Amino acid sequence: MFAGFALAQPTITNLGVFAGGSGAFGNDISADGSTVGGSSGASGGGRAFRWTAGGGLQNLGILGSGPYSSASGLSSNGSVVVGISAGTGNNNRAFRWTAASGMQSPGVLGTGAASAANAVSADGSIVVGFSYTSGFNGPTAFRWTAATGMRNLNAGVAANAFDISADGGTVAGYSGDQFENTNYRAFIWTAGGGMRSLGVREGGDFSVAWGINANGSVVVGSSTSPNGDRAFVWTPALGMVNLSSYLQSRGLNLNGWTLTSARGISADGSAITGEGLFNGQSRAFLVRGLSPLVAPMTAAPRVATFTNPLRRIPTTPAYLWRPWGATAFSSALWGRILARQMPMRHFTVFYRSRSRGRSPVFSGDGKGARGTTSA
Repeated sequence: MFAGFALAQPTITNLGVFAGGSGAFGNDISADGSTVGGSSGASGGGRAFRWTAGGGLQNLGILGSGPYSSASGLSSNGSVVVGISAGTGNNNRAFRWTAASGMQSPGVLGTGAASAANAVSADGSIVVGFSYTSGFNGPTAFRWTAATGMRNLNAGVAANAFDISADGGTVAGYSGDQFENTNYRAFIWTAGGGMRSLGVREGGDFSVAWGINANGSVVVGSSTSPNGDRAFVWTPALGMVNLSSYLQSRGLNLNGWTLTSARGISADGSAITGEGLFNGQSRAFLVRGLSPLVAPMTAAPRVATFTNPLRRIPTTPAYLWRPWGATAFSSALWGRILARQMPMRHFTVFYRSRSRGRSPVFSGDGKGARGTTSA
């Protein structure tokens, strides 16, 4: 299956768990591969961690006396970590951590009650995520620097910034109502151009951008379609195109594959990872050999298959986790948003219906919200 790959012998390392904890998960890895960020159980509740081979599992602590924290993004060398620290009364806060300053919060937008950081630029100076703007109302995407503080990207209500280019110039995410007064749309934001909708696949309801390459020229994500969620790739020249169709046009045999979501892309755009179905089974995928992305290639790209260690999120009924507790249409795509969002204390779960009815199933304590879906 891996014929033609020049791969070194892989290794796996158990990163461990804090004393008193029963489990841990890694959320991000630095560009140089030296540092991992995530969250581990501990005697006082879940704690954000930073792991290196030399230092092991480092507890990054919490802000104030909150019950848990979780790391979601790292700078290129792992020296800066961002994430969320839960506060009392659901007043969660985005955090930015360095060895010199420890865990500090960029704050919130306006009089918002909570915020969360999702990603950080390569040099660690720019942080993106989402914040409420007034109480628990008006959640939207933000971009933070030490010089400007937390700035609203004017991405509309129910927006979130999931990734940022290495140079910090381009932000990717989704917006709830900024474009076309319809459902959610994937977007990119630049200081010079502001918000730009990436659109949606033909016949789809909404889309989300999960990842962006180093210079912001290539975006990957997922869009709904009449046939279900489909992974997409976007460039200024191509627009939003079905990733499977694009790969097949480049000579890649995708027999057995349905690529449902592209979650990450390498700095140079030559590799894309995500999730899909292979012969009906949930699998993570890695595509390599896409350099350059939009020019004719001399060799066909290659795809490797990996067993997905996460429980597959069901598509019917679909589960929707909304950190702001607002009502919205549900879709299988929201299950994938659940897997990427920062854990918040409150969430709401909805069943999907053909008539787009909105029936809340339950809401409750979302600590460890990554485990709220069932296999």
